[in-house]
Amino acid sequence: RWLKGIDNGIADEAAVHYYLVGRRKEDAWQSASDWPPAGVTSASYYLGPDRRLDPAPPTDGADEYVADPSTTTGTKSRWTAINWAHSYPDMSSHDARSLVYDTVPLEAPLAIVGHPLVHLCVESSTPDVDLFVYLEDVDAAGHSAYVTEGNLRASFRATAEAPYATLGLPFHAYGAGATWPLPRGVPVEMDIDLEP
Repeated sequence: RWLKGIDNGIADEAAVHYYLVGRRKEDAWQSASDWPPAGVTSASYYLGPDRRLDPAPPTDGADEYVADPSTTTGTKSRWTAINWAHSYPDMSSHDARSLVYDTVPLEAPLAIVGHPLVHLCVESSTPDVDLFVYLEDVDAAGHSAYVTEGNLRASFRATAEAPYATLGLPFHAYGAGATWPLPRGVPVEMDIDLEP
């Protein structure tokens, strides 16, 4: 339509098509005229005591994590899901070696639509770390299903004015002069956006 000027009907479709992970095949694809879709409300959760995600901000606190290089999601991730259909593995063995925060059990099903954003305050004993954040759906039996992920090398945490619309998400320049090593023993803030 746009390159050859052929009217193929795309202009009559909804502006946005999105896929809900975990839905039945016939209900997974959704359409909307705007992004985020009408009716979507945002919610904030905070890293709280006892490794809970809490809607109320804590007064203070910190958790310590020693990196485990054996932690992995295996060979299946969003990078291969784009091209090949597959089921994500149960993430619970991965979670056992990671720093995990859970909400209280949900009382009703919840559809998460949009771009989850994680704001962290990190202190490290090394000048750089690669941070991976996963959003997972954990059932009553403890099976943990992948929903989405985001990652950021801490030295690229600086944000800049984006040369394009970012839907309000942080823009990390990743260019020369954009790296900031982590100062030893000093907490620094960073934002990690997850795939929609």
